[in-house]
Amino acid sequence: MGEFKKALALRPDYPQAWNGVGLFYVEKKAWQQAISSFQKALEMQPNFVDALNNLGRCFQIIGRKDRAICLFQQALAIEPDDPGILNNLGLALARALCPRTPTGKRSRAKSTSGFKVW
Repeated sequence: MGEFKKALALRPDYPQAWNGVGLFYVEKKAWQQAISSFQKALEMQPNFVDALNNLGRCFQIIGRKDRAICLFQQALAIEPDDPGILNNLGLALARALCPRTPTGKRSRAKSTSGFKVW
C-alpha cells in the first residue's frame, strides 16, 4: 500500500494507483474501501477495463449481482474477447439465475430444451 500512497501523493489523478489501492483492499476483504478506490479510478478513466472488472467482482462478492453484471458488460464492450471478463460475467449471470437455497446449495436452472443446465 505504501507504494500506491507515494504514487498518489505525487499524482492523485493516477487511475492505475487507485486500482492498485483497490486491489490492496480486496486482499484485506475490505470491500467498501476497494469499491471506493475502483470508483475513483473510473472517475479519472471511465473506460479502465481492469477497474471495471475489479469493481464488478467486488459488487458480485457483496451480493449486488445486478451492478456486477452491468460492470462486466461495460468492460466487455471495451474488451470483447477478454477471457477473465467473459468468465466473470458468466459466473455472475449463473449466480443470478441460480441463487443459493437456504441450505447454501445452488438451485439448478430448469432446462426446457432437454439439455442439462449447469
